[in-house]
Amino acid sequence: MATVSEVLHSVSHEFVVLAGAAGLGREVRRILFVRPPAEVNASIGRGDLVVYAMAGAHGDSGVAADRAITALLRESVAGVLSDLAPTVSAVQAANTRGSPLVASSPSIEPEQLFAMLVRSLEQFQAALGGLQTELHVDFTRLSRAGSTPAMLLQRLVDETGKTGLLQATDTNSEAVQQPVLHDLGSATVRRAIQSSDVAAQRWMAETADATVANLLYLELPAERLVRLVAPVWIDGRVCAAVSLFARSDELRGRDRVAIVAAARAMGAAYAQVPQQIGPTVRGPYGVVVLYAHDASVDQLAEAAYLRFKQPSGALSVAGDQVRAWLPYASQVRWRQQVAEWHGQLSKDLGTVSLGHAVRSRAEADDARLALVQAAEAALLGDQLFGPGHVTSYADAQLARFLLYNRQTHELCALYERAVGKLAAEDLKRESDLVATLEVYCETFATQRTAERMGIHRNTVLYRLKLIEEITALDVGDGSSRLFLQLGILAGRLARRSSLSQPQADAAFGGPHLVKVNRRTKTRQARTA
Repeated sequence: MATVSEVLHSVSHEFVVLAGAAGLGREVRRILFVRPPAEVNASIGRGDLVVYAMAGAHGDSGVAADRAITALLRESVAGVLSDLAPTVSAVQAANTRGSPLVASSPSIEPEQLFAMLVRSLEQFQAALGGLQTELHVDFTRLSRAGSTPAMLLQRLVDETGKTGLLQATDTNSEAVQQPVLHDLGSATVRRAIQSSDVAAQRWMAETADATVANLLYLELPAERLVRLVAPVWIDGRVCAAVSLFARSDELRGRDRVAIVAAARAMGAAYAQVPQQIGPTVRGPYGVVVLYAHDASVDQLAEAAYLRFKQPSGALSVAGDQVRAWLPYASQVRWRQQVAEWHGQLSKDLGTVSLGHAVRSRAEADDARLALVQAAEAALLGDQLFGPGHVTSYADAQLARFLLYNRQTHELCALYERAVGKLAAEDLKRESDLVATLEVYCETFATQRTAERMGIHRNTVLYRLKLIEEITALDVGDGSSRLFLQLGILAGRLARRSSLSQPQADAAFGGPHLVKVNRRTKTRQARTA
């Protein structure tokens, strides 16, 4: 699944592409080593990246080796790395077939280069399974949250940084989208579409199969682009096609996996009955999405109606979700209300997961987007923190970024740098400094922090002063507060990662922090 460009760059940047640059996005399946005048194996072909060692070849041997390179390129191999200047015929073959002909650095021995490339490919292949799972879960979660195909296209573009296009086969369908541009001019993309649509349509009609993960790779040398095409299937037929456009050397294995995951999720999104969006709420509003783990959706809906009931609100049920649209006066007040509602519902029904998002405008598209964001936040909260949490869309995306882009040891290190000293102080004195800091960062108000924790405001002031003394950071400074918040979040994520419980206890100062969190939660429920 790794591309030629990825494998080369992972080893060294000291390569020169002599010809066939259009094929730098080709998938590499094997790394092969050939030294002349050995015969080229007939089994060598597509997907093979060949290291051809020319050192020492001269006379007739050199000519034979050059003929062998030309033959390899005509087999459309993924690429050929050579330490000999190519002939005109080799350059022509590389450009015609789109197989990169690459000059390797003379400072690297061919055998050493071969070993480095093999290790690099093995690392890419080892990471592939986890990457596929991660992206499949991500897009499936968005589809379950109610995303439209266009929203899933936008996530695909965000994930890959590439230009995306969604084309429906029904010309009357509203799902036909304009390209989402990232660094590519619209005229370039239009030409790329026009020059490759016939091949894409023929492939989907004659070759694509709904039972496998289909992906078409097209090289467009005239535009210096490549195009990935994945069909979107519903009930055994292609209802749309999703494409990614990229420069040849910018295509990644992640892009290939992401487009397949997105296409599958789009199929589910197309098949869904359009969700009814709640009545428009004038002015700023928030959306709450609830999941009950110990009660039926009807019980949850009834309890939510009693808690949310107000003239300008709206409540509906979809599947196992209960959704509510409610006005809010301020972000701070909204967070406080959400915490109160969650505490009351959890007390009445047991474990309840809540996701929420806010919007400043009351338009239909914004309402649907807010609904998807709130639903995704609830699902992400369950995935990252376990059932029963309150998760905002912003919190969920920040946690997702930290978890998917950092190793466990990096999360532990961030936690230690930010709040490690506070956790140690809590362990010695049971002073709840970390818990106080977490609530204060959410409310940014001493009185509301005191109310949430069930303590006196003076106690909060004393703890904040102590926090500043221990960390040497000003909690009133935005950057410092963000750093502390990231540290707390990193700790929560690391405890949910691959660490075993004994390792997690050791990394985070023992089980005491868990006790602090439970005690804080009890206080919140009692206060509510």
